[in-house]
Amino acid sequence: MTNAFDGIDIDYESLPLSARPSFSAFVTLLAQKLHQSGKTLSVTVSPKTSDSQTWAGPGGQDWTVIGSAADSIKIMAYDYHYSGGPAGALTPLDWLDAVATYAESRMPANKVRIGLPWFGHDWQGTSATSVTYASGMALASGAAPSRDASGELTFTYGGHVVYFQDAESYARKVDAVLAKHPLIGGFAHWAAGQEDPAVWAKVASLRNGGTSGATPAPAPPKPGRRRAS
Repeated sequence: MTNAFDGIDIDYESLPLSARPSFSAFVTLLAQKLHQSGKTLSVTVSPKTSDSQTWAGPGGQDWTVIGSAADSIKIMAYDYHYSGGPAGALTPLDWLDAVATYAESRMPANKVRIGLPWFGHDWQGTSATSVTYASGMALASGAAPSRDASGELTFTYGGHVVYFQDAESYARKVDAVLAKHPLIGGFAHWAAGQEDPAVWAKVASLRNGGTSGATPAPAPPKPGRRRAS
């Protein structure tokens, strides 16, 4: 209120299943108080394709309650493959569709914001570190990476396996979502500063109602934590 902010985004992660009732009550009460003051509530959630996924993160978040209380819900639809597991696409298109389908079954579609990755991972075995578009291209050492079935760039070097994003992989994800889920409220991204600069043409097109020719956005801020934004 002091700073005249429009509202609050809640991004509480790795919540255990036991926290679900308390988190639901918290989100509901916070939404009521914000709405009484003319403010809005956004809640960032872990991805899931059913309510049977009860491990820490998705387990602590009741999408039906959150979808009823909040004004928008950002779903971090990435890290399908992650550090600690085998290398692979961050956002396979079939999984992305399943996440969006489940979201629309639990909350109004216009509240859904699908969070898409602008980063990647560099695996050695099952241990991975994050890469940006620029660092991924540098690691490729001038070789042209191939594309996996979901359109993500991938290559190997010295026992490492890398998957990362560029403008084409981003556009494929956006187009795949809109083809089957045209009523969703929009997209979120992680993280500005890590992207292929060419993604801004697609973002500008989305801002312009899907038509081309809009002025690209100004240079984005430097990245922080890897979360939806």
